[in-house]
Amino acid sequence: MVPQLLIVDDQSENFKVIEVLLSREPYELSYVASGKAALEYLQFHDPDVILLDIMMPEMDGYDLARRIKNHSEWQHIPIIAITALSGSEDLDKCLAAGADDFISKPVDGVELRARIRAMLRIRRQYERLHYLVDLQDDLAHMMVHDLRSPLTSIAMSTSVLDRVVEEPLPKKQVKRILASINRLQCMIDSVLMLGKLKSDRMALRLQDLDVAEMLQEAIEDFQLFAKQRSIDIVTELPQESTAVLADNLLIRRVVDNLLSNAVKFSNQDSTITVRVSYPHQKRLRIQVIDQGPGVSPDLQERLFQKFEVDNLVTGVKQTGLGLAFCKMAIEAHSGTIYVQPNEPKGSIFNIEIDCHPAEMMALPTENDTAQDS
Repeated sequence: MVPQLLIVDDQSENFKVIEVLLSREPYELSYVASGKAALEYLQFHDPDVILLDIMMPEMDGYDLARRIKNHSEWQHIPIIAITALSGSEDLDKCLAAGADDFISKPVDGVELRARIRAMLRIRRQYERLHYLVDLQDDLAHMMVHDLRSPLTSIAMSTSVLDRVVEEPLPKKQVKRILASINRLQCMIDSVLMLGKLKSDRMALRLQDLDVAEMLQEAIEDFQLFAKQRSIDIVTELPQESTAVLADNLLIRRVVDNLLSNAVKFSNQDSTITVRVSYPHQKRLRIQVIDQGPGVSPDLQERLFQKFEVDNLVTGVKQTGLGLAFCKMAIEAHSGTIYVQPNEPKGSIFNIEIDCHPAEMMALPTENDTAQDS
């Protein structure tokens, strides 16, 4: 496939010079005369390398490079800055703006061809890595999907045991197995949904969400898990709530992930608080507040990326996928999710999504009631 090069320069004479210097190379050249035209071009094309003039009117090369590198669909394209400026400070400024390489004018043909070949190698390496990551994701999703069948058989057999076992101790162990199976099923569903969200194959099923009812059901599912560690789960609900239009299943999965992490990482004999508030009239905030070890400041920026985990608690296994799923699910609702410290100890995980423009409806009055967990 012939490499595609985009030249961005307000002087057409400079394009002609580059065209001559690359006349013997197997490249297809495209030319635009402004930063605005370059952004329009990138809406419909995917060049392999961009040759970018820095000194342009209206939108200079620095600004254009920043916009390209801040765009999720364009940031992989290598940029070679071409400018009459040649000082070390100019080089630093170009690279800081997002350029991957730098050529001074007048352009030397040998240097230009060598740097383009280097950028093309980087582009091919990116494409190869992207292919391998996609392949790894596909294999992982296939394996996770195949886990459903044996897990369903285990769940059915355990349910039979739950109905026939009557002695207190074995009954308790069977209940524990069922709770673990339920958490595994939630994890599998979350991983599969993560794949669909990442590839934009999931259409949100938007319905009115009863936040109080959803939280009550989620907390009940974690009662046994929390009780085993002597952890109380407390809810703080406002007297009134605005209807929320959301995919109920996705939001429930997010809450399950946050509750699971809160119980997993909290100290014994501690309290987890699930708080609902409306910081703005049309904005819902759900907070899951724990008293665990907290999240280190450097990890807070990476916590919602795949496979980014930290050794918060020795012996607690983590996959680094749960919070990545939460982020994608909330962002699919045009919302935000973030973490902040809980003073003096612990973390506060915040979910914020827009409310449906409906009338206020009364919530149950059991504000600040502790669940029997």
